[in-house]
Amino acid sequence: MRNQVHPTCILEASVRMPERHTAILASIAFGLLLVGGCTSTRPISPTNYAAYAEGLKGSPALRQDEIQKCASNLRVNPQKRETLRKLMNLAPGRDPLPLACRRVTDAIASGRLTYRDMEQVRTGQATPKTIRILQAR
Repeated sequence: MRNQVHPTCILEASVRMPERHTAILASIAFGLLLVGGCTSTRPISPTNYAAYAEGLKGSPALRQDEIQKCASNLRVNPQKRETLRKLMNLAPGRDPLPLACRRVTDAIASGRLTYRDMEQVRTGQATPKTIRILQAR
C-alpha cells in the first residue's frame, strides 16, 4: 500500500527535536517510532490511515509482519534507545524497540492511536496519550 504508515514511523519524529528539557525526553522517545523505517514522513490521508488500521485490526499475521519490519528498520543510537527503554519502564539491557513497535502497532489496530494522534507526532508533538501507549497504560 503506497503512503501507508508503518509502526516504525511512529518512533522517530522527535529525534529531530532539541533535547533541552527533561519534558522533551518523552517526546523524543515516542518520536523515535515515527520516522525510522518510513520511506517518507509525508502526511498520509485519513482514508489511507483508516485502511491501514483496519488491515492491522483484521490480520494478526499482518500485525506481526509490521512489528518485525518496524523493529528491524529502526536505526536508533544507543542514547536514544536508552531514553526509550527508561520511558517504557523496561529492565536495564532490554531492547525497547520490538516492544515499542508492538505497542504502537497494537494501538493503531485497536483504534487507540488515531489519525490525529499520528499527525501530531509526525509534526514533533508527542501527547500524554502517545506516552501512555508506549508505557502500556
